[in-house]
Amino acid sequence: MNTKILSDYEDDLLERLANVQGSLLDDPDIIDVLATIKTASKEVNEKLIEADEKTKEINEKRENFRPVAARGAVLYFCVVELTAVNWMYNTSLQQFLDLFDYGIDFSPKAQLPKERVNNIIIWMNRRVYRYINRGLFEKDKITFKLLMASKILIKAGSLTSADVGLLLKAGGGIDDRNNPFASWLPQKNWLNLKALSKHKFGNDHSMFFKELPDRINRNEQVWKKWVDEAEPENIPVPDYEEKISSDQTIGHFIHLCLVRSIREDRTLLACQQFISATLGDEYGTPITDQIADLYEETRPTRPVLYLLSKGADPTSSIDEFAKKKKQFPTGKVSMGEEMEIPAMQLIDNGMTHGKWVVLSNCHLSLEFMGEMEEILYPKEREVHPDFRLWITCEPHDDFPLGLL
Repeated sequence: MNTKILSDYEDDLLERLANVQGSLLDDPDIIDVLATIKTASKEVNEKLIEADEKTKEINEKRENFRPVAARGAVLYFCVVELTAVNWMYNTSLQQFLDLFDYGIDFSPKAQLPKERVNNIIIWMNRRVYRYINRGLFEKDKITFKLLMASKILIKAGSLTSADVGLLLKAGGGIDDRNNPFASWLPQKNWLNLKALSKHKFGNDHSMFFKELPDRINRNEQVWKKWVDEAEPENIPVPDYEEKISSDQTIGHFIHLCLVRSIREDRTLLACQQFISATLGDEYGTPITDQIADLYEETRPTRPVLYLLSKGADPTSSIDEFAKKKKQFPTGKVSMGEEMEIPAMQLIDNGMTHGKWVVLSNCHLSLEFMGEMEEILYPKEREVHPDFRLWITCEPHDDFPLGLL
């Protein structure tokens, strides 16, 4: 604004000079304008200098919070990449920004910026995890947590994408038929072990397991005993335990890679240990969100979508909660051919009188689901604040993205 004021003064002066008649010194208006502009310009320039200093100060303080933005970016792309697992896991940027803001709004305040940043990151992590986790099938939950843990370490510079590639592929690209431990170590595990011995971990390119084949050869019976253990992930690793334990940055990831390479059947349990060590113990404990928790986030125009698996039906749980909220009986329609009209009638009644509506098996009425955004945001009527919509459906690749 100060810059604009300065520009306006200059334009005004130039216009007067262009239109002056006779001598400048004989025009009292020009003299007055010059005096006014001189005084005003000095004040404006002082404000501009002050504003420039403030800008630098603000930018310096903003930089303290860059780690929050960096973590937000990491978490967002973890969420986005879940759509490669299942189309129904689509999450909008606005949904994510609500989670991001939650960390800023509700995390504990602190005097020191470093502590404040740490608090925001912890709360944002937890909020994103809890929100996304409840919308995943059980088999995919550890995938998301592993994605979070590995991407956070990659962003911190502790891991590289190649390290994660080793965890996923192991010895898949190696051909070596000379297995000296063939009597007790399967060929697939031998190839995994060879890949492990050739890999350079982290940004410092440490060949952590370079001597692994030789050490197994020198201490074969001890290694065979470790491999045959019922829970090798909980038993000290021969020759390497002290070295692994002393690496506070990626020691748990290195241990995970070793278990995955030699005892693939114990990989998920080793993953849980790595996740807990990286993100915290709460991420290694199964959690179940209750309907009461979900209800707090619902709105008349924000329905709840349940993804169905075989044998699962949340309708009875919704009805039970509806009794507590004095919304029983709920209006119900099992979707399918020609069921759109009764469903629309229930929704219309619910919007008017504040009733709850449950639409089941909505994967059988995808075209109707595609219209749901317009239905939930009517232009010429108010929606009763107590109205709620509950949707159940099986995963479908053609389910409308907007509603998700």
